[in-house]
Amino acid sequence: MKLFSFLFMSLLFSQFSLAQQATNFFPNENGYKWYYKTTMLDSLNQPVDSFAVYTVDSLVGEMTYNGKQAKYFVGKTGALPTIFEQPYLDTSWVALSGNDGSIYFGLGTLSSLLGILDPSVIDSSLGGFVGLLSSVQGWYSAYKFTNPVNSSYTLFTKDTTISYSGTDYPIRFQVKAQRKNDEVVSTPVGSFTCKRFLLNYAVSYMLLGVIPVPIISIDDNHYIAEGKWLVKQIALSTTIDLSFAQLGTFTIPGREVIIQPEFTPPTSVFEGNVAAPAKFNLMQNYPNPFNPTTVIRFTMPNSGYAKGMVYDLLGREIAVLLDGEMAAGNHSLNFNAVGLPSGIYLFRLNAEGGYSSEIKMILNK
Repeated sequence: MKLFSFLFMSLLFSQFSLAQQATNFFPNENGYKWYYKTTMLDSLNQPVDSFAVYTVDSLVGEMTYNGKQAKYFVGKTGALPTIFEQPYLDTSWVALSGNDGSIYFGLGTLSSLLGILDPSVIDSSLGGFVGLLSSVQGWYSAYKFTNPVNSSYTLFTKDTTISYSGTDYPIRFQVKAQRKNDEVVSTPVGSFTCKRFLLNYAVSYMLLGVIPVPIISIDDNHYIAEGKWLVKQIALSTTIDLSFAQLGTFTIPGREVIIQPEFTPPTSVFEGNVAAPAKFNLMQNYPNPFNPTTVIRFTMPNSGYAKGMVYDLLGREIAVLLDGEMAAGNHSLNFNAVGLPSGIYLFRLNAEGGYSSEIKMILNK
């Protein structure tokens, strides 16, 4: 009987382990596409649909990247009316080995969590912040599919110093992860029983060099479904406390990413269509962040005078991209920031009829 029980438990464990293989959660066929909608969350974690952007990721294949055999996929993000004509400009890598799924952590990982904040702008106030992020780029086993529930594991810890107004501050950057209880997640493409992982990104001021005082703490929830990979991701809004450097506190908006059905091109979007747009609309530039060129798109329901200008955050005029009569329809402008330093720039569009709108553009060199 003991032998039978041992064999039964061994078989049960082997079947469980097999079901938790990381490769079971990732699509197999090259050319597989994911469609996502990303919505900003305000300080009360309510969705702000007017700031939604859309992403298409496409699985390309497998390659060796920085020492690991990895699946890689290309992506593009932008407004829904324009995403169909955008090129794939982003590349991401996932390494699958046994029960672990590893992601390549780079500057873009935290930039996406910071939302409207540009790490290079933070770096201008807190010298060394971007260097801190650069020093921890690499592979990390973020998804441990057989890890005990609620048992935390550290991806990395990095101690360094940053400077502000001539003073050096000891800082710790740490990323931890937990596997949480499985959850059923409802999406526009169906319901999935998901593995849920909580990734916590934390930056702390090291008081007396040994006591961590939190500055930034972002909880990023990832929901992974078998055969689909990521179907939902949500990071709630959070507060950054920089009072130790007399910079006060402010809120980083949250974001929610949810898988979508295949996007369908609208019938009347691009230049040359007969139907005129129903209203003025200035769309977010793409790509954003960019280096050094980006495209700005806008629509005009009527013919008339329009002017489009680029400013820096001090209000200084950087470039005039448009100044003249424009026909009704859909238009695009190219902005080349070669020779300009990294940072946030503003594009302001004024048009006949009292229309005025502005977007933030992030130059990240």
